[in-house]
Amino acid sequence: MLARLKKRDHEEYVLRRAKELAESGRFTGWLGIEFELRYVEGFDLARAWLNYAPIREELDIICGQAKTRSSIASGVALRTKVGPPGQNHPSART
Repeated sequence: MLARLKKRDHEEYVLRRAKELAESGRFTGWLGIEFELRYVEGFDLARAWLNYAPIREELDIICGQAKTRSSIASGVALRTKVGPPGQNHPSART
């Protein structure tokens, strides 16, 4: 029973960690997250714990949303550094 509880705790941690990784914006989908969990963080059973279509779909959606937020934030930061749109465009130079 204790070993089972410990395994369950690990599974819950890995699922939470998978969502954190998805929200980080560093991954394009569940497969990269699985690789990170298995080979970088050492959770050999991550493959089994993520082997459920709804979990994989949710991770893919979170990854997409995080990438979109990251792109928007980068665009805002770039415009802030560069200046208003069109100001640095070659056609604006005379």
